Amino acid sequence: MELNQLKCFRIVAETQNMTEAAERLHITQPTLSKVIRRLEEDLGVRLFDRKPSRLELNPFGGSFLVYVNQALDALERGKQYLETMQTGENQGIRLFSTFFGIPTMMVEAYVKQHSEMPVIESNETPENILTMLVNDHADFAMTLFPLDHPEAELITSIREPLLLLVPESMDPPGPSVRLRDYESARFGIFEGGKDLNSAFLRCCSEAHFVPNIVYRSTRSQIIHQLVNELQVCTLLPAHLVLDHWSEMPEAMQQRTMLVDEPKCYRTIYVYRRRQEDVRDLQKDSFAEFAQHYIQVMDRDISNLLMDTQF
Repeated sequence: MELNQLKCFRIVAETQNMTEAAERLHITQPTLSKVIRRLEEDLGVRLFDRKPSRLELNPFGGSFLVYVNQALDALERGKQYLETMQTGENQGIRLFSTFFGIPTMMVEAYVKQHSEMPVIESNETPENILTMLVNDHADFAMTLFPLDHPEAELITSIREPLLLLVPESMDPPGPSVRLRDYESARFGIFEGGKDLNSAFLRCCSEAHFVPNIVYRSTRSQIIHQLVNELQVCTLLPAHLVLDHWSEMPEAMQQRTMLVDEPKCYRTIYVYRRRQEDVRDLQKDSFAEFAQHYIQVMDRDISNLLMDTQF
């Protein structure tokens, strides 16, 4: 498997059109077709369903795209990080996280208010995140598990609900929602990341069943369409529901519920590297912003749940 194959696959997945993808990559369509065919041969599965006028990611392709995005994005961030090390200039604020979604949203909100302060956001494995923080490779860390180290200072935390979404072909959940009632349903996971998968599986385990997961994707921007088209249920982090609520049809809003049994949530922790010497005003400012951002998000989620009578 080659890096060029992964880059080509991502562009084809984004466009779902071989001609358009070839133009973006500045290669011929036959050449691109050979690249994708070779990648499928290397993996031993078809990644696309061939339609008359377009290509469509199948469940294998959707699952593989999650990991391709993580790999290519990590390589790009690594390149940018090396560039800052080479120049010897102010590296700005370095935020490492073990999951996707909220860290990016928080950084984008911060940069809008502090365009003069560069922020490097990177994803790191749960096994390495503490090492990155205490060895001064990161200033802040966002995790879904506590960090037990004297140099890891907790800034704030939040319990984010995982909301149950069911397709319109299924009856809306009743006043009291039990996850066990959906034991026979097909499930999809719509945000990449090992941590979210663990939270998803933990909730199902507490409901005493193993979910039938048939689809994995990062395409959360069209979550309501995918839930209906694929006829799957999902547990979705509340911040994604909050972010896309206005785009969801009323029928899907009525099929988005807080689970009563078991309580489904994930805990988000924000840490900074503890500094015993003179404080850095810029990093103190980011720490205050992160705390405020999490508090506002918690309030907005609570208001959404209250307004829709989840």
